[in-house]
Amino acid sequence: NHMVVIENTAIDQANCLAISHPNTGTNVHPTLNFITFFMGAEPVGAIEGNGVRGVRFITPGADYAEYLPRLNKKEKIKKGAVVAVINGKITKDTTNADQIMVISSGASVAGNDPGKFNRDSHELVSFFGQVMVNVRGKVCLGDYIVPSGLCDGVGVAVNPEKISVKEMNKIVGRAWASSELIGIKSIKTAVGFNFSLPTIK
Repeated sequence: NHMVVIENTAIDQANCLAISHPNTGTNVHPTLNFITFFMGAEPVGAIEGNGVRGVRFITPGADYAEYLPRLNKKEKIKKGAVVAVINGKITKDTTNADQIMVISSGASVAGNDPGKFNRDSHELVSFFGQVMVNVRGKVCLGDYIVPSGLCDGVGVAVNPEKISVKEMNKIVGRAWASSELIGIKSIKTAVGFNFSLPTIK
């Protein structure tokens, strides 16, 4: 249902589309937008110059994510949910997790696409970046986020100086925001980076 399709029917030429700009300078300035994406009149992304001899993709999305299948296809898992990865499949039951991850809240890249007919049995899981994670209880900037232990897709915050050895193996990421609210809320969390793990002393 696209408005425009560009198709190359020449069997001896594989290229389809080129975008050129008469820039003869050494660097490609960030003000040079090769492509801009809009929702109505509001720009929501772009491919622009990166200040050197290249381009960059601009988007509000703040993490790299991949589609992973649910362990139980009927399980309901929402954005920001803390999940266990078990042999490449995900579930909110973190009891026997190989790894603890989180469902992406707004990925800039969505990899491992199973195809539009199979996405209903998959979730987009964040591998690294900034993600809004569902957390219960008070959160301080710099706290580690770990599963609540209730298998409910919710995390809890732990002070870096008080984290246990058992909790160290279940770290989702590190809080980049604070909250005094006791209930469940979304907390900006850095995931997938080495600095999200505590130093072993």
